Amino acid sequence: ARSRTMSRFMTMSPLKKVCSAARAWCLPTSIINIVFALIGASGYIAPRHMQAIKATGNVLVAAVDPDDSVGLIDSPVPDAPFFAESDSFDRHIDKLIRAKKGEALDYMSICSPNYLHDSLMRFSLRTGSDSIYEKPLVRNSWNMDGLLDIGRDTGRKVNTIMQVRVLPSIIA
Repeated sequence: ARSRTMSRFMTMSPLKKVCSAARAWCLPTSIINIVFALIGASGYIAPRHMQAIKATGNVLVAAVDPDDSVGLIDSPVPDAPFFAESDSFDRHIDKLIRAKKGEALDYMSICSPNYLHDSLMRFSLRTGSDSIYEKPLVRNSWNMDGLLDIGRDTGRKVNTIMQVRVLPSIIA
């Protein structure tokens, strides 16, 4: 069963399929040590993102959320720095980018309220990382032009994942 499941992942985008056994987003096992940052650590879906990052052998280098009493980050990824203020998170990401000469992050996982998706995706693209978020992409269609321009300028992508919490196989 594992090889059949993994072959499906190899033919499609690895971040768009659900591994129903682990109930987390899965990546092919051949992809390792992907570096993530997470925005919205106290969000509903954030613990699943953190568990998936850990379960797939990847690295969470920073997380941010204005609610610093969450405690959710401590169990799946206790070594990841947590920030309660976005400016401290921004400085930390900038420090990582400078230390790694622009290649510090592969993905920024955005687990924030919908109205923040647009600005956080722009932040992600500007830091040189692809972004992962649940729909909706933007609240207003005219905001798409800016995202497309930044994506073209940086060569990075925005990855939409479906909301798995409504799938019968996940709810069961």
